[in-house]
Formats: sequence, C-alpha cells, structure tokens
Amino acid sequence: MLENEKALFNAADKNKDKALDKDEFLVFTVPEEHPIMHPHLVAQTLQEKDKDGDGFINFEEFIDKKGTNNS
Repeated sequence: MLENEKALFNAADKNKDKALDKDEFLVFTVPEEHPIMHPHLVAQTLQEKDKDGDGFINFEEFIDKKGTNNS
C-alpha cells in the first residue's frame, strides 16, 4: 500500500520538488477528479483485482467473487 501511495504522491508532485503545494495536495487527495492521476488509479485497480497475477482480469476477478459458489 505504501508503494501505491508513493506513486500517487510522485504523480501529484507536478514540479518534482518532493513536496506538495496546496494545488498538488488537492490532486493527491482527490485523484479521481484529475486526469493526470487516472493512469495510476487504473494501474492500482488492475493490480488489486488481478488475483492470479496473470496480467489480466477475468470475470470472477472483475466481480470479486471471492470463492462464493453462487453459479
């Protein structure tokens, strides 16, 4: 999780000074509203959903079935 937060922090740090000003902090705290953050959010979501680690999301991973047998 810390790795994901660091990636988001670095993406929001537009001027790369390793600190967030108020505008950058807003981007960091509400990444869904800022297109620059979308690739990072998608990558994180794919990483979380891809339970078998094959680089793809199958239907069971997509719906997050978690082993229930509700066929």
